[in-house]
Amino acid sequence: MAFLPPVGSPGPSNMQEGPEVPVVISTLKRIIDCIRAFIADILSAIALGILFPINLKRFDPKNIDECDKRQTPILLIHGFLGSSNNWMYHRHRMKERKYTNIFTVNLGDPRKSIEDYAKVVADRVQEIQTLTGRKDLVMVCHSMGGLVAQQYLYGAFENKSGVKKIITIGTPFCGTHIAHLASWVSQAAREMIPGSLLIDRLQQSAKNDRTTQYYPVATKTDVIVLPIISALGGEVKAQKTKSLNATGHISYLFSPAAADEVLNALGDLKDHDTTKPG
Repeated sequence: MAFLPPVGSPGPSNMQEGPEVPVVISTLKRIIDCIRAFIADILSAIALGILFPINLKRFDPKNIDECDKRQTPILLIHGFLGSSNNWMYHRHRMKERKYTNIFTVNLGDPRKSIEDYAKVVADRVQEIQTLTGRKDLVMVCHSMGGLVAQQYLYGAFENKSGVKKIITIGTPFCGTHIAHLASWVSQAAREMIPGSLLIDRLQQSAKNDRTTQYYPVATKTDVIVLPIISALGGEVKAQKTKSLNATGHISYLFSPAAADEVLNALGDLKDHDTTKPG
């Protein structure tokens, strides 16, 4: 007669099942999240292709009457190979929250350097300051756009002291190994390689920055920013960091979860009169 172990006795299979089950579930979830992120990135790339002819900058405020004089302006800075139309969804979400002073920028030729893009941003900031009459500014950046914002902030540019916050989604603060793929044709790509002179300099400047409020948003399923931890800021003294699930690098631009994090970081940008009547 075969030996039957008592009910509940730790047989060989029972001894291994406990620790393995959570690992299997975690692995399956990770695989499902990666698949969802991959599909989302494909759909987002198609959406960007459809939006390609649109210059979102044309919809920026054109005069002071279209601005809220009491509200800090927002500048949206796109990433590598992007343009102002990348912000269509995020801009819509901001408009729903009654943000008025929303501006975009087109960085131009992807073969140029991040310093060249920072000059474009500097010119745009000057235009925004002239139009709104305000010196303060919040920058919301996707991918390489965060490095462009840093280069503007830490470079030899005027009127940069008004930058209050830099909110980033998928910015490779410590560089990304994927940049090697475009390094043969683009200076900006070469500068995004981990350990580049620009990356090291920006990291050191951010480490010493005690004024700018940083809000990095990353995703655990980003296949463009590698290592993924690079998107969390590195030496940046972040006010808050957030890691999303099942969101890809391109689909940040159409992600409700990413938009929610950006809106939370923006907070209340209106001036409030704290003076009491005499």
